[in-house]
Amino acid sequence: MKPTFLLELPNRPTGDPAVLVRPRHRGFAILAEAGDLGAVPPRALLAVSVALVSHFHVDHAFGLARLLRGRLGHPERPLTIVGPAGSAARVAAHLSGYLWNLLPAWPLDLAVVEVHPDRVETWRFPRERGFDPRLAESASWSPGASLPLEPGPGITIRALPLDHAGTVSLAWRIEEEEGLHVDPAALDRAGLAPGSWLGELKDAVRRGAPPATPIPLPGGGTAPLAELEERFLFRSPGDTVAVAADVGPGEANLAALAAFVRGVRTLVCEAYYRQADRVLGIEHGHLSAGDAGRVAREGGVGRLVPFHLSPRYEGDEDALLAELASAADPVPLDLPGGTP
Repeated sequence: MKPTFLLELPNRPTGDPAVLVRPRHRGFAILAEAGDLGAVPPRALLAVSVALVSHFHVDHAFGLARLLRGRLGHPERPLTIVGPAGSAARVAAHLSGYLWNLLPAWPLDLAVVEVHPDRVETWRFPRERGFDPRLAESASWSPGASLPLEPGPGITIRALPLDHAGTVSLAWRIEEEEGLHVDPAALDRAGLAPGSWLGELKDAVRRGAPPATPIPLPGGGTAPLAELEERFLFRSPGDTVAVAADVGPGEANLAALAAFVRGVRTLVCEAYYRQADRVLGIEHGHLSAGDAGRVAREGGVGRLVPFHLSPRYEGDEDALLAELASAADPVPLDLPGGTP
């Protein structure tokens, strides 16, 4: 099956981290990391339903200003920003830096979801209060579990807090529900035309309706759910992508991240330093090429897409990427932008 998640990395490997995850034919996108977004067209930013910010260092959050600017005046396009504890106050501080005397002209549907060690808090930003945030909901949560988000139908997002030189940096795992597909050859053999009845059949299967549930057929009549599912539907695993950046190379971090990304189809991961400079990774909380390759290999991921390489290697990225490919083997390496 073709992958559902189409990935776009708008910046050079040594530039600010940003990943657009577009579920195929779904009309929305998820932004993982919000570094410089100057290369992303406004229409693409308007499609973002959820923005995931691992932490608020400037190279991971600078693009939120452009994202929010484009969303003002578009309340029909709700935006949720997800980040660690304190994210709501940081977003509020950004918004409070502007004058809002013409507030009715700038409608905005904004929520910030904060990931705490034991809970998830959802903060709303009502326009009538000048975008002053208020706590709307708090729910218990444990590291690695799914978040109370609705980025789009059938999509789940999980988060894992990791250490980044003494601060929390969140890794992300985006999962699509199991696919239900129609076998056109089976339909043709049965002399049945495709149509809305197949959507009703899929919906009934997904919600766990009883096997004997009658499903209307084209041309009249019904047939039981179980019979139609067996004859005309087949399943496929949903797509998965994980994104990890600014992760300290400690043993606990590496083991936790490898377990978190286990089995994903695509891992987008920083490889900030060459192996000869790994001591800098220990000091500043970043993965080396060997660390990132180890995570991909031990996690058994389908492919590894590197991003967030240190600017010190700009113009000489090939040597670092060669180290990464060797460390990740047999996991294949794809360069940002999908170039093999």
